[in-house]
Amino acid sequence: MKEKASLRNRSGIVFAVLSVLMIAFAFIHSSMNADTSSAESDGIEKLIMNILRLFGISDISHISLRKIAHFSEFTVIGALLCCTAHSFFPEKTYRISPLVLLIGLLCALCDETIQIFSEGRASLVTDVWIDFGGVVTGTALILLLFLIIDRIKQKRGLKKTNESKS
Repeated sequence: MKEKASLRNRSGIVFAVLSVLMIAFAFIHSSMNADTSSAESDGIEKLIMNILRLFGISDISHISLRKIAHFSEFTVIGALLCCTAHSFFPEKTYRISPLVLLIGLLCALCDETIQIFSEGRASLVTDVWIDFGGVVTGTALILLLFLIIDRIKQKRGLKKTNESKS
């Protein structure tokens, strides 16, 4: 039992560190001035557009790609925050998921607030919603994964119980 709790705490620490690193990544990129941010985005945009062209997609705007990138970034943040919560409180994951969402919303608000102070950048309410939508999506995907795993474990437990009765 102690071994399981110790492993859970270690995985919780790993997920917490990954969460902090991902949030720091978002904040660092938000603190870049407009020219630096655009230069970095242009290189990534070219790579993504080359990949999308392989699938016959060629007409996505620069702004749309940036919004998708923010959404994706915050989807990862939501997933990592949810995994952190689950690692420390596995029996309460579903009950504390509103706290996970609140932390994600605060991260989205901070991310956009940082941009107010970055030269040439703008802070938009719509971007907070896009970021928060990513947090909700990442959290929901992980909760769904946990739900599926729990159901599989329950079915296996019932199967083992039925087999032992035979």
